Amino acid sequence: MPRLFGEKLRALRTERQLTQAQLAEQLGLATQSHLSYLERGKSAPSVALAVRAAGVLGVTVDFLLRDTIPPDIPIASSFSPSQGDDVARQFGKRLRGRRTRSGMSQVQLAEHLQPLSQAYISLLESGQKAPSVETILRCADLFGVTADDLLLATLAGEEEDAQARTVHE
Repeated sequence: MPRLFGEKLRALRTERQLTQAQLAEQLGLATQSHLSYLERGKSAPSVALAVRAAGVLGVTVDFLLRDTIPPDIPIASSFSPSQGDDVARQFGKRLRGRRTRSGMSQVQLAEHLQPLSQAYISLLESGQKAPSVETILRCADLFGVTADDLLLATLAGEEEDAQARTVHE
C-alpha cells in the first residue's frame, strides 16, 4: 500500500477547500468515513478509486500512488474521473501492448513479476482480473512508464488506435 496516499489525498482536499463529505461524494464513496480511513492510512485505495481521485483532484495517478514523489509536488493530470470505471480492461489492453512491443511472452513477463504466474498475466491482459496497486507500479517500473500510461485510455497510443479503427471502419 502506498504509505503517502492518504497524506497526499488530505493535502489536495484541503488545498481545494473541500470537506471530507464533499470529496467523498465526488469520488462516489458511500460514506465520509471511508475517506477518513483513506486519509489516515487505515484503508488502502483500490486502483479505480486512485484513478477517480487523480481525475477529481487534477493530479496524476503516479503522484497519488508513488511514495517517491513528495506530497508537496502535485503533478497535473489531463483525464476525467470517469476513466476509473473500467480499470481492468484498460490496464489489460495497455499491459498486453507494452509486453508485445517489448518482445516478451506472458511467461517471460510473469518471470519478471514473480510470484505472478502466466495464468494471472493472462487474466490481467484479458481484463478479467483487476490489477493491484503494487502490480501496476511494478509493471510501470518494468516497462519504464508511468502508472497513468498503463491505466488511462486518453494517452496518445490509444487515441491513435481509436483513430486507426475509425479510418478502417
